This record gives sequence, C-alpha cells and structure tokens, in this order.
Amino acid sequence: MSLEVDQHLYDVIIMGGGVSGLRAATLLAAQSKSVLVLESRDRVGGRINSVEFDGYRWDIGGQWVGPAQKRLLSLIQELGQSTFPQQQQGKKVVEINGVFGNYTGTIPPLGMVGLIESQVALYRLERMAQTIDPQCPWDHKNAEAWDNISAQAWVDKNIWTELARKMIHIAVTSVFSTDPKEISFLYLLHVFRASGGVMRTLEVPNGAQQDRILGSAHQLSLTMAERLGGDTVVRLNHKVSDIDTTDPSKVTVTCSNGKRFFAKRLVSSIPPILLTRINFEPQLPMARQHLNQRMFMGMVIKFIIFYDTCFWRTLGFAGEILSDRHSVSICFDASFVDGSRPSIVGFFEGGHARVWSDKTQEERKAEVIDLLFKSFNDERAKHPINYLEKDWMKESESLGGYAAICPPGLLTSVGKTIREPIGRIHFAGTETATDCAGYIEGAIQSAERVTAELLPLL
Repeated sequence: MSLEVDQHLYDVIIMGGGVSGLRAATLLAAQSKSVLVLESRDRVGGRINSVEFDGYRWDIGGQWVGPAQKRLLSLIQELGQSTFPQQQQGKKVVEINGVFGNYTGTIPPLGMVGLIESQVALYRLERMAQTIDPQCPWDHKNAEAWDNISAQAWVDKNIWTELARKMIHIAVTSVFSTDPKEISFLYLLHVFRASGGVMRTLEVPNGAQQDRILGSAHQLSLTMAERLGGDTVVRLNHKVSDIDTTDPSKVTVTCSNGKRFFAKRLVSSIPPILLTRINFEPQLPMARQHLNQRMFMGMVIKFIIFYDTCFWRTLGFAGEILSDRHSVSICFDASFVDGSRPSIVGFFEGGHARVWSDKTQEERKAEVIDLLFKSFNDERAKHPINYLEKDWMKESESLGGYAAICPPGLLTSVGKTIREPIGRIHFAGTETATDCAGYIEGAIQSAERVTAELLPLL
C-alpha cells in the first residue's frame, strides 16, 4: 500500500474519537491549537453509541449521569441538551436462588442478619475507600496488602451470610462488569473513592444512575465532532497502526489505510489494551507495556426491550431488577417519565456475559423475557415489540466495557504509569481519571487534565 502523507505539522493528534478525545480536541482548539482526531471506527463516541428506534436515539453504551458529575452536566448544557430523571417509583424486584421478592430503598430484603451484615460491609468499604488518594492509590499504607487480594477474597473473609455475599457480588459486577474474583481489592476501593463513595456509585437517587440525557448520551459526541469541523478534523476509519517518536521534534502517526500524519504531541484516549496492537518506535517502556497487556476490559452485553405499555408501572413496579441468575444481573426502566416509549434496559455482565456472548440473540432475548415475566408475573412480558442489544466484547475497537480493570497485583506494580507521559505521547481516557474513573465524567476529567498538561508544551 502506498502512503498518502499529510505534510502539515499539527499541534496535537488525538487517537480516539470518544468523549475524552473529542473533549480534549475541543479544549485545545479553543486555545487556537491545531488538532486532528483519528478514530478507527466509522462513528464517533467510543464506548458510547446509540441506535434509532421509534423516532428516538437509544443509548446502547454509557448513558447515565449523577448530580455530582459536574463536568458532564456542564457539557450537556454547553451542547444544548438536558437531562430527565431515571424512573424509580414503585417496588423493586430481587431474585436470589430462583426466589423472587419485592423491596423499596437501596438494599433488598436479606433477613435481619444478612441486612445488618450488608450494611456493615458497605460501611467498612466506604470507610476504607475514603482513605484512598485517587491521585496515587498505590501509595496507601495498605496498598500492597489490598492489591494482592481480589475483591472476592475480601468478601469471603469478611461476609458470612450467603445472601449478603450474593448482593455484594451483584453490586460489584454491576459497577465493574467483571466478577469480584478478577478485580484487585485496591482498585475497587480506588474507583469507589474516585466516584464519590460506595453508595453514590451504587444508588439511583443522588447517585451515578439518577438521570438520563435527553436525546441520548451519544449525541454529545456527535455534536462535539460537528462543532470541531466534522470530517476535516475528525477522521473516521483511521486506525492507527504505527507511532514513531524517533525524531525528537515530532511524532509520526501512520494509519492502516495508508495515511500518515505529523504532530508536535500525541494523545492516546483509547483503552490501554488497544495500545498493544500498535507498533511503537521506539517501544514503550516495559512497565507501560505490562499495564497495557494486563489491564483488561470488563465484559458486558447491554439490551433494551420494548413493549406497547409500561405494564409494570400499572402493577406498582419500578422496573428495577437485581438477579443472581447466571445471565442478566440488573435492569432498569428505560421508558420516559410520562410512560411513553415503554422499555426496560438491562445487562449481562462479568463471567455470565462471557458465556452468553456465545449464544444467539434469540436465546438472550428469551432469557430476558423469562426474567421479566417471573419478576412482574404478567403475561404481557412475553410479548415485546422490539429487542435491541450490544455485545461490547465483540466490538473490536473496545473489546468490552464499561472500562479497563486492574487485576490483583497490577496497580501497585505499574499502575502509576497510567497517566505518565512518554516523551511526546500523552494519555487520556476514562481509565486515567482521578474523578469518576470508568464513567463519562471521568472521560471529561481526563480530557481537562491532558489539555492542561499539553498547553505549556505547545
């Protein structure tokens, strides 16, 4: 393939057209810096995406916003969008060991002992998380001990009742989309601390799932790309294959489509594991390579199932479901507040998502219908009018979601390289955030941080 070389020397090339990359490009452009965004997909948004149905754009990636996520709320306003509350009125449903029950509030009925133990466990997690410095969790006095065990190991040692263990398992899986046995306990505490605390992470009211974005979260990326100048600045289908920093004055970036570009600085806003596909000259330091190789993506399949009516609301249900079955772990009402566009959104997560990814869409749909029928005990659950889903593990430019995760032992060994520039290469993306890592808010915070890092150098 012959090369097509763009001789212009950009101030910054940004690899990745998700929220982080687009926000960084916007902030740099506002300071009169020349930027170019290279996106490997045929769309912008990264791990935020949408599909159209019934005249509306439905988020099949990230979608919620909490009251403490000030950067995201500000961006929503800046781009001319608004929010509306996540429906939460009514009875919630929990399925444990095939037995269904109803509850209100945050914690399901676990019996007196299980309830007390769950409350104590959440309090202990909150207290430990508050001692973490999000800037440098690896410097905590207990960092080595906490990083050397999994979240599951901590649960097994500190929680005795089966019901309480299962509820903690569901909670961890719903936040990280991986099983507790696969995640570092230190990393779990770090993310809880960086997200404002355990309960703020888990709750709907006053928590990370309090509101939704009218017009879709994906629209934020679409609008940012358009305001940057469309395909003049944001180049779709430009998958970076080679990055050369041997010239001390610039970075040379080559794409798999034969296009080559030059910049004073490069920002990577893609998940760490995707960096392992790129040829770097010279190679990245070994510690950074190790981080890229071992920081794995969560496993998630998101679905939205549509009905003629919000029949669950008329039955007094909120549409929120927690389950320990080996498939769907959590559901929410996806309808509008007024009951229009009746729908339920939910997730296959962690190891269960890995198993169900190999099944057919019809098999997954049947499993969702079975859960909803048994949760609401109503025949109408068996007759959806549409079913949409997104298997993020099969998206080659994401390899999973919601974010990359540190297994035991990684954070204290090479975790500090996550934000460290390497020569003219800088790093953004929600994984690098010190506030709401793994969330859209974290992506925006990382964009602000990397912009502040770059401006004095340009």
